Amino acid sequence: MKLVYLIQGRDDPEQAVQLTNALSIDDYVVLTLNDSHWIDEAYYLFNKHRNILLSTSTAFATKGDLSASRTWLYQLKEATEKFKFDYAINLTENVMPTLPRDELIAYLEKYDQSNIISINRDTTSNNELKNEVERYYLGTNSKSFQTKESYRKRMQTYANILYRVGFKRKIDFPVYEGEPWFALTYNTATTLGNELKFASQYFILSWFSERFMIQTMWKKFVPHQEAINDFLVSEEKNNPQNKPFQLIDENTDRKEIAKILNHYNNKYEAPYDYIAEEIQEVKKSMLGNLLGYFKNKLKK
Repeated sequence: MKLVYLIQGRDDPEQAVQLTNALSIDDYVVLTLNDSHWIDEAYYLFNKHRNILLSTSTAFATKGDLSASRTWLYQLKEATEKFKFDYAINLTENVMPTLPRDELIAYLEKYDQSNIISINRDTTSNNELKNEVERYYLGTNSKSFQTKESYRKRMQTYANILYRVGFKRKIDFPVYEGEPWFALTYNTATTLGNELKFASQYFILSWFSERFMIQTMWKKFVPHQEAINDFLVSEEKNNPQNKPFQLIDENTDRKEIAKILNHYNNKYEAPYDYIAEEIQEVKKSMLGNLLGYFKNKLKK
């Protein structure tokens, strides 16, 4: 079985690069990075790597914003154009494998080549979701939207005001929502990747569209292609559901990350400058010496 990973490097590009290094040893990776400096660095590292495609089709990808869904759709399209695979699996830089690769493949084989798409509710039977989808939400591309609940509540208030004065999203099809993690077969990925305009046409300024974009597109465009209602990434601490991927804390130690990636594929070795504490200490001491120099100057 051959996999392609769709990785969005949102806030920690260096970690995204290391995740890419590990997953691309035996599979394919389509990588996007928000940081322009790291895009140049990644191009230098991966330009001639036959298993890695550095995607620059979208400018950035942000949690909760349409940019996340659009980026995964572009990555799907680019993956199908460059690679032949059995499953396309979406991740961010903070999602790590919990199993060695051979055990992951065995885990995926139980799905018998069906799509893996999570669906929890839909607008036909759930009025709360229907009301949420019909509203327009400002500021979803802001960093504050990702990190501050108070900011998100303010955007909900604005959305309610817009709704009351007549700004209502008009959709003539059901919307399906679930977990934002999927694994798509090559045929499904090809179809959805060719429907890029769908996201922008219907869901600009939507609320966490990554939770319903793939689900809705699958139902709309390829419902005949079988899908199992499930997901592969645990967002709960200690992975109580024993999923093959785990969303880790963003402050996880780099040595621990290197250990996780080596556990996934023992051919992966973290570069010295990624895990070495000495390099960080040298940088700190250089800064300390510089500050000390100026302090001494001021005393004289």
